[in-house]
Amino acid sequence: MRKEHISGAQFFILIFMFIVSSSTLNVPNLIAPYAKQDSWVAAILAIPIALLLVPLYTEIHKRYPRHSFIQCLQIVFGKWIGGSIALMFTFYFLTLAAGLSRQVSDLIATLLLPDTPLVAIIIVFSTVVTIAVRSGIENLARTARVFVPWIMCFFVLLVLMLVPLIDWHNIMPVWENGFAPIARGTFTVLGVPYADLIIFLMITPHVHAVKEVRKFYFIGILIGGFVIVLIVLLSLLILGVGLTANSIYPVYTLAQKVNIGNFIQRLEVIIGVIWLITFFVKSSICLYSCVTSIAHTFAVRDPKILLGPLMLIFVPYGILMIPNAPYFFNYISEYWTPLVLIYGVLIPVMLLITDSIKKRRKERHHAKNEH
Repeated sequence: MRKEHISGAQFFILIFMFIVSSSTLNVPNLIAPYAKQDSWVAAILAIPIALLLVPLYTEIHKRYPRHSFIQCLQIVFGKWIGGSIALMFTFYFLTLAAGLSRQVSDLIATLLLPDTPLVAIIIVFSTVVTIAVRSGIENLARTARVFVPWIMCFFVLLVLMLVPLIDWHNIMPVWENGFAPIARGTFTVLGVPYADLIIFLMITPHVHAVKEVRKFYFIGILIGGFVIVLIVLLSLLILGVGLTANSIYPVYTLAQKVNIGNFIQRLEVIIGVIWLITFFVKSSICLYSCVTSIAHTFAVRDPKILLGPLMLIFVPYGILMIPNAPYFFNYISEYWTPLVLIYGVLIPVMLLITDSIKKRRKERHHAKNEH
C-alpha cells in the first residue's frame, strides 16, 4: 500500500474536530449536575491538565516516529503481552466508533427524522464512515480541512446571535459550593474528550513533519478546549443550571433560542449539520484506528479488507450497547473517565517506563562488552 501523508495543519484540524464533536453535545449536561454554575470553571481547569498529556504522547512518537501506538506496544512489551494490550485498544477503538455512530443516530432520530427506524440511520451513517475510512486517512484529512472553515463561521455567527440572551446572574455566585464539585466536573471532562486523544498516536506516523506533532497537539487542545468552555458558559448564561443539566442536547436548545426580529430563527438545523460533519470525522478516525490496530496486531497487509467484516460487528454493537439516553449519560459521567484514563494515561506511562528500562539495560550491556 502507498504510504499516506498528512500535514501538520491537517493533523490539527483532525484533533480540533475530534474534540468539539461529541463534547459540545455532551459536556454541558454531564458536568452541570456536579459543578452547577461553576461548570465553566471545571471546563477551563481541564485544559491545562489535558495539555500535560501532550509531552507523554509526543515522547512516544519521538521514540518511534514511524510506528503506530499498537506497534509500539508490541515492540516494547513483546509479542504476547503487547499483543494482548493491543487487543484491548482494538476493542476500545471499536467501542468509540460504535458509540459515536449510536449517538449521532439518536440525535438524527430524535431531532430530525423521528419516524425513521434507528437501525436504518445507523446503517447509513456507518456505511458512509466505512467508505471514508476505505479512502484513507489522507483523504479524510483533506475533507475535514474543507469543512472546518464553514464550521467555524457558523459557530461564530451562532455565538454572536446568542449574546443578547446572556444573563450573567445565571453563573452567580462563583465557587458557591467550594472546589470539590468543580474538581468532579473537571474529572468528567478529562475523559470526554481529552484522554481519548491517545487515538491520534495511530495517525502520527502519517504526519509529514515529525517536529510539528507536539505543536499541533497543543494548538488542537487549546482551541478545542476553548470551544468547549464557550459552549458550557453560554449554556449556563442563557439556559441556566437547571435546564442545562436536564436537557439532552443543551446546544440544540441554545440554537432554538435565537430569534432576531422574527426573521433569523430556527438555527438548530445549522447546529445539526455541524454535529453531523464533526461526528463523521471523529467516527472515521475511530474506525480507521480500529482497522489499523487489527492489521498491525495480526500482520494484515491490507487493512481495507477488514472493513466489511468489521462493519458487521460495530453496527449491531452500536445498536445494543446503549439501551437508552439516561443509561448512556449515567455511564459516561460515572464510569467512562476512570476507564479511559487507563488507556489514555496509565498504559502510555507504563510503555515509556518499560522502554526506558530496556534501553538502559542495553546501554549497560554494550558498555560491559566494550570493556
